[in-house]
Amino acid sequence: AECVGRTGLEYDRPEVASLLGGALASGLTSAHVAAALRTTTAYKTQLVRRVARQVVDLAAGRRTIEAELSEWERMLARTDLDAASK
Repeated sequence: AECVGRTGLEYDRPEVASLLGGALASGLTSAHVAAALRTTTAYKTQLVRRVARQVVDLAAGRRTIEAELSEWERMLARTDLDAASK
């Protein structure tokens, strides 16, 4: 999450999160995503949409991710989270 937060341009953070998540041997978890979301104020929905299919514990940790989003952001990310949960 710290690497994502240190990315200079916020619009690059979803891509960085996806690349780092793909490199994790144990896989990207909902806790990783929630921590990354706490490092940014913008592009949260894009970050979730970008990494949703990579999250290995999405069924159990979806609420952890959603807790870091506003109601509007949750609504925007819902379709991607639903699709990744199937």
